[in-house]
Amino acid sequence: MEKYGFVYIWYDRKHKRYYIGCHWGKVEDSYICSSNWMRDAYRRRPLDFKRKILKSNIQTLKEMFDEEAKVLARIKKEELGKKYYNLHNVNKNHWSTNETSKLSVGQKISASPFRNKRISEANKGRFVSEETKQKLRKANKKQFEDQQQINLRKKKSKDLWSDPEYIEKQNKARSKVGFYKGNTKPHSEISNLIWITNGKDNKRINRLESIPDGYRQGRTRKT
Repeated sequence: MEKYGFVYIWYDRKHKRYYIGCHWGKVEDSYICSSNWMRDAYRRRPLDFKRKILKSNIQTLKEMFDEEAKVLARIKKEELGKKYYNLHNVNKNHWSTNETSKLSVGQKISASPFRNKRISEANKGRFVSEETKQKLRKANKKQFEDQQQINLRKKKSKDLWSDPEYIEKQNKARSKVGFYKGNTKPHSEISNLIWITNGKDNKRINRLESIPDGYRQGRTRKT
């Protein structure tokens, strides 16, 4: 048999408390209720509870919730949470009858007719003073100029080190102050060298070469 709707009422004989609800399914299924408070009590002492079906074989969700609302409306506000496990006596626009509730959050936002209006109103509330605008412009300009300077220095350095005459001058200048200990290789080649040691002797090899057996990368300090 296919699912249908029904409205029910539970009675807790220990605390003499009721609970009214509805369910889309079957009377004989294992559904208890949607109230965590009543459900927890039922699981602790199920023999104290008895259910009565108020109306069954309801064919649509809307009709089911309408029937539940009629019964809930009979509960006095002062009885909510006391004589009844129910905390509310109204149940309008239940999520399962609302097609929008089946959409994702992103879909709900896109589908909302007030989306553009809300965004526009939110932006209207953000006032930016002329002074703040000027500061933002200066900050953006400085950031752009700094990046331009960095790019220029990189390009200049790259162009210089591609000039053999410049490389030769740099190697001569460095050799005078002890750099590379008289190594006459261009700087571009020297920058690719690494130190290796066998624990006693140190030497330099191209970083692309394999380290010989007995050696490791690094240098041993001589005493």
